[in-house]
Amino acid sequence: MRFDKSGAVTEKIKLEGGYGPYACMLGGEDRKTLFVCTNLDSGPEVAPARTGRIEITRVDIPGAGLP
Repeated sequence: MRFDKSGAVTEKIKLEGGYGPYACMLGGEDRKTLFVCTNLDSGPEVAPARTGRIEITRVDIPGAGLP
């Protein structure tokens, strides 16, 4: 989700197939590539299934500073 200064949601990214986001980071040469780590669930029992993914989308506003 993206929020404005008042805390209102201005944009949402829809994930397909029941995947949920667990971590995200802006990167790429221009810092406008959003990398999102997703999976169907979390926890040690899910890890062997190897269903995690890194999903990528482009954004309008670049990241600032270092993580």
